[in-house]
Amino acid sequence: MASNRAGHLFVARLPWTVCRETLREHFQQFGKVSYARVVFDKNNGRSKRYGFVEFESPESQKRALEEPQHIIEGGKVIVQIRETAERGRNRGRRDEDFTEV
Repeated sequence: MASNRAGHLFVARLPWTVCRETLREHFQQFGKVSYARVVFDKNNGRSKRYGFVEFESPESQKRALEEPQHIIEGGKVIVQIRETAERGRNRGRRDEDFTEV
């Protein structure tokens, strides 16, 4: 089920070297980014190679989704609408194993 909150995206297959600021900078070309996060494993500090972006407007999200491909630090990434928090809770609390850097 897609999120009905404005502007939330899931970004997968991030290069290992991508940080929150790099993610934010890439998506700012589509509109004002209010939140960007790359998920890291708290046990080893390595990127889990995915993250989240939130725009201030649904129009910015739409522009980002209309882009045929996204290349960040030389790698083609996958961009999708983020699932709702409700659905995520149904699968358990997986965020406990991650930390934001």
